[in-house]
Amino acid sequence: MVSFKVFFRKAVDKEILLFLSAVIAVIVANSSFSDHYYSLMLKNLGFKYGNTVISLTLSHWINDFLMALFLTYLYSDKC
Repeated sequence: MVSFKVFFRKAVDKEILLFLSAVIAVIVANSSFSDHYYSLMLKNLGFKYGNTVISLTLSHWINDFLMALFLTYLYSDKC
């Protein structure tokens, strides 16, 4: 059984990581780098396997796939 102290420390570490990521994204999006930031978010990225082609913008990859993985990691009981 995991002690409360260990559980709380891991939970706080994850929250700090999430908070810092959000703060960095807001700062970059509102700085002089905003044009580069938005052009990067609109780049198409994808892959092809046989006849199947999956191509989405970086923004869509982040919203659909990476956030799902991150939130799964964030709320997993094994971490």
